[in-house]
Amino acid sequence: MTLGTRRFLYIFFILLFLLITPLVLLLSSGYRFDFKKQNLVTTGGLVINSYPKGASVTLNGQAQKVPYLEKFFLIFKNIFGQRKYGGTTPSLFNNLRAGQYDIDIYKNNYQTWHKKLSIDNQNITFAEDIYLFLEHVKTENLITDKMDLIALSTDKSKLAWTTQIDDQFLVKITNLKNYKTQVFYQTSNPIQSLSWSLENNLLIAEQKNTEINYFVINFYRPQEIVDLQKFRITQSFLDPYGLSFNKLFWSTEDENILYGLNQGIIYQIDLYTLSIEKKINLFNLQTAGRQDVIYSNFIIQNENLIYLENSFGQLALKEVNLNDKQPNPQLITLLDKNGDYQFMDTHLDLITLFDKHNQQLRLINTQAKEDKIILKDEALYLSWNKNHTQLLYSNNFEINIFTPDTDLTQRYPNHQRQTINRYSQNLQYVNWHTSEKYLILSLDNNLQALELDNRNFQNSHQLLESTSIQQIFFTDDVDFLYLIGTINSKTGLFKIKIH
Repeated sequence: MTLGTRRFLYIFFILLFLLITPLVLLLSSGYRFDFKKQNLVTTGGLVINSYPKGASVTLNGQAQKVPYLEKFFLIFKNIFGQRKYGGTTPSLFNNLRAGQYDIDIYKNNYQTWHKKLSIDNQNITFAEDIYLFLEHVKTENLITDKMDLIALSTDKSKLAWTTQIDDQFLVKITNLKNYKTQVFYQTSNPIQSLSWSLENNLLIAEQKNTEINYFVINFYRPQEIVDLQKFRITQSFLDPYGLSFNKLFWSTEDENILYGLNQGIIYQIDLYTLSIEKKINLFNLQTAGRQDVIYSNFIIQNENLIYLENSFGQLALKEVNLNDKQPNPQLITLLDKNGDYQFMDTHLDLITLFDKHNQQLRLINTQAKEDKIILKDEALYLSWNKNHTQLLYSNNFEINIFTPDTDLTQRYPNHQRQTINRYSQNLQYVNWHTSEKYLILSLDNNLQALELDNRNFQNSHQLLESTSIQQIFFTDDVDFLYLIGTINSKTGLFKIKIH
């Protein structure tokens, strides 16, 4: 090679570098050349992801193609990046001119997702929480018995339920890992409630005949049924007729500890040592020593006893520490005296009360100095999300999500209430989808999935017709939904493939 040739190649590659480098920089900064207008224009990008992956994407009805020059420079990103540049999810489309885009995501055997989104100059628009639902869901009837009471363990591995056969009431537990069902208890008395312990190994069942009685079931040792009535009689300090607790509550600290309420006295029941002790006498906390006070319900939260006290026609929600040597109850708030209140899923400093009589929800912040009732609204269904950061609730025609401020000690907290949708049809059930980006609901006995992303509009997907729902839940497998109720006149527990 001659010296002149080498000089030519040297100068050529320098000029090529000086030419290509600005183009690469402009391309990576979101610029492209508009041949119609003969000038540079700024562009934006779009990130799309779906479950399941591999769904086709069209923008304004057309598949988006990547220019050849851009493909050359993006080859390394396609190799090492998580998103690919192309027409299937997950995908990144860049160099899009600003404006509104009709986006469709479709996959064989799945319902199409559609939304109109805005692309802004030098910004990325994200649509990453897209779940595609099957056009025809697949149902499997796992249990064909009529299920009366239902208690799902918090780890969603076990389902306790009751059913009646002739004059007998049965308590059964279904292992949701292998779907095997076993009868754990049988009685001639009606079962009133079921409740799992802290680690989901023990189940307490309430039965009622002439008086309320409780018994404890050990899932791993089903032969060890603890009848608390017989257990109480063996305690020397108790009267020979035992105690009839009108409320029992599991400890949130210890698997083997129960707390019981009887005539204003809170007892601690230790199932491991088979012992009972008086924990606190609520009557002794009254300044006047009155005996006309009614204690109807309570919970134990962070070693604090939170209870309802009805006296002088007033219903008060109070709190006292169980470990204080000289307990000093504190008034949290006054409540409507004609309500029938139940403690729901309570977390940290937020108390969730549901008034069954008036079908009203109250959310109470125990840390607030003023206005402790931060939410009071009509409700039929309510459910916290997994992290207890959002409360979903609904009545017969409206769905709402309430988001409490993360700092509950602020004087003026920033709580947010969002109305998700209103319906003219009868709203019969609503709960979170496992992703918490969708809701599962029943409208006029039709099971649907509703998208929470309300940009442009919310996608709604029809899943099943002719359904009557007692409860819906998910396990670790996101593809399946479990429904307890009736589908097309068949009753029981159904496993439904929706993704």
